Amino acid sequence: RDAGAAERLRLAFADSWGQMGGAWGVQPSVARVHGYLLAHGGVLTERQIREALDLSHRAASMALTEIESWGLIERVPDP
Repeated sequence: RDAGAAERLRLAFADSWGQMGGAWGVQPSVARVHGYLLAHGGVLTERQIREALDLSHRAASMALTEIESWGLIERVPDP
């Protein structure tokens, strides 16, 4: 029920996923974004991802482009 606790868990998961990414040949920032998306389980904007993970616009965009190329997400224009 505690939104703050849920967000801390999502961030911890994303950080752990990011650390494991190197073992799979995935850049840590890309793996962190992927982990955050997995843990969140809902629709997010690039801005929400950037702010949650403290990423630059470029880093977030590149990570999302990579994840999209894997066929795991679909990017759509902001409403």
